[in-house]
This record gives sequence, structure tokens and C-alpha cells, in this order.
Amino acid sequence: MRKKILFVLVALLSFHVGMAFAQTSEAGKRHRILIAYYSLKGEKKTRQGMMTLEHGFTEQVAMKIHNFIGGDMCHIENKTPYPEAYEELKEVAREERKSGKRPELKPLPVNIDDYDVVFLGYPIWFGTFPPAMFTFLQQYDLSSKTIIPFSTSGATVWGHTLEVLHAQYPGADILEGLELRSLEVSASDVKIREWLESLPVAVLD
Repeated sequence: MRKKILFVLVALLSFHVGMAFAQTSEAGKRHRILIAYYSLKGEKKTRQGMMTLEHGFTEQVAMKIHNFIGGDMCHIENKTPYPEAYEELKEVAREERKSGKRPELKPLPVNIDDYDVVFLGYPIWFGTFPPAMFTFLQQYDLSSKTIIPFSTSGATVWGHTLEVLHAQYPGADILEGLELRSLEVSASDVKIREWLESLPVAVLD
């Protein structure tokens, strides 16, 4: 009888140790993180007037995320650059939207297949993705990855972009994203940190 009780106790102890080890291993898992973003420098029209940026608003957010979590950064870029003047860019973007044109992209400097977590950043244009982002979504398969979106805009919150992501990658694990107004970006460190801490994947050290 004592041998049976001892056997049961040893079995239970082994089970709990194994569970604790598995949980610790999962919590300590290091994800292969890519911060991929589309962002344009140049003239921007805001509620405070026109401003010229060396780094676009979305790129600024990407840089802040990188400062917190590390990982690799990847700038999604048009093969043929857009004009930096705001009115000229607006006209080109409007024509692409009307025609449904999908501009070509420069080859990415990384292999998407090397990553299991992708932070995907973009501005909101006319309530949706910029045309170049549609090219990216059609060209690269993120369906097996954890996708964490973040966006910047002057007014629109997400637009139709989340619906598009879910439709494009039905098998992906798309987590709660972060949207920021353009003029909030410079003072957004605390908000970004709190968002990163709330994610169900271990991205912070």
C-alpha cells in the first residue's frame, strides 16, 4: 500500500514539475521578430500645419518599437519613389487608388520566412492601406505568422485595414494592434510600452 501511495506521489510530482518546466520554456521562448513598415518622409499636412519629416510618422513608431524589443527592421519601399511634396504625393496616391494600380516594391532586405512574429506598420490613406501595402500583402505570405499591426493617421482609426488583413491571411494569428494619431507619435513611448506589455507573446526582455 505504501509503495502504491509513494508511486502516486512521485507521479504527481513529476507531472507538476513537467508542467512548470513547459510553462517556463514557453514564457522564455525567444521569438524571431521582424518590424516591417511602410512610411514616407517629406511634407506632411497635419492639424498644426505643414511639416517636413526626415522620418515618416510610421517609421518613427517602428523605431520606438525596435528600441523596446529589438528584432530586425525592414522598410517596405516603392521601387519608384513617390514625390516628397505633399500635394504632388496626394495626387499620385489618388490616381493610384482610382485605377487600382499596385506599385512595384524594392526587394526586401530580409527573408520573411525567417520570422515567426511580424510587427506590420503602415499609415492610413483614404481609409485603407496605401497602394504599395496592397502589393506587399499580395506578394508576401504571412499566413503562418503572428501579425501585430500598428498604424498612424491624421484622423481615421484603422480604416478597413484590419478587415483586409484577416481576409488576406485567415490562418494568421493577428493580435491587437496599436493605432496612433500622427501628432501623438513623438510623445507615444509610454503608450507603446504599455501596448507591448499587454501582448500575449513575449516580446519584451
